[in-house]
Amino acid sequence: MPEEKSEIMNRKSDESETLSEELSEALEDMPPDVRKHVEKFMISSVQMGGVYRPENTISKKITEQHISQFLEDSRVQMKEDYKEKRESKIFSGIVLILILVFIIVVILLLKDNPEVMEKVLYSLVGLLAGALGGYGYGKTKKDE
Repeated sequence: MPEEKSEIMNRKSDESETLSEELSEALEDMPPDVRKHVEKFMISSVQMGGVYRPENTISKKITEQHISQFLEDSRVQMKEDYKEKRESKIFSGIVLILILVFIIVVILLLKDNPEVMEKVLYSLVGLLAGALGGYGYGKTKKDE
């Protein structure tokens, strides 16, 4: 492994030497006033490159252990998200069953008085339609 690193470093230094020779030749062919501006630009870009690229220093410090930890944390997060969605569906089902039971109880209690039952059921259906189809339930489902 150390041998591979030294080969890579040697190749990189050879490439940078070739690049610097080409740049030197290109700079020599330029007029002096243009060369001055190009050199200033090159110097400032090299200096700014280290300042504005913090991800390079961070990415050099990432190890296999960091990646494994990230994957484990992602796995745990996915399990928690699944559990939360499942519990939300169970809760919605229980609420729906309770609403249906409540409507059945209202119907059974008011079966002798159809005029009152009609007004109560009409109000309950309006309330449920507003809650389930409108801002309340629809908004919470949209946010998930």
